Amino acid sequence: MISVREAKAIPRPDGIEWRNKYICVEEPFDGTNTARAVHEKQKFDMIKDQFLKSWHRLKNKRDLNSILPLRHTVLKR
Repeated sequence: MISVREAKAIPRPDGIEWRNKYICVEEPFDGTNTARAVHEKQKFDMIKDQFLKSWHRLKNKRDLNSILPLRHTVLKR
């Protein structure tokens, strides 16, 4: 499980909310699973694919704006 609060991977709790999930991300304020909707392999594969594409883009361009165009969004307002 990914813990945003602790900034590391931690053991998954035994509760039912955490079972049969492909991604488990601890919500830092109430401890729930913010990724609880990712219980289908197809959704998980789509997310994994986007992470892989983003990683390749960052590796090649070495520019965070290539995957998170924040500057463009800020200038647009």
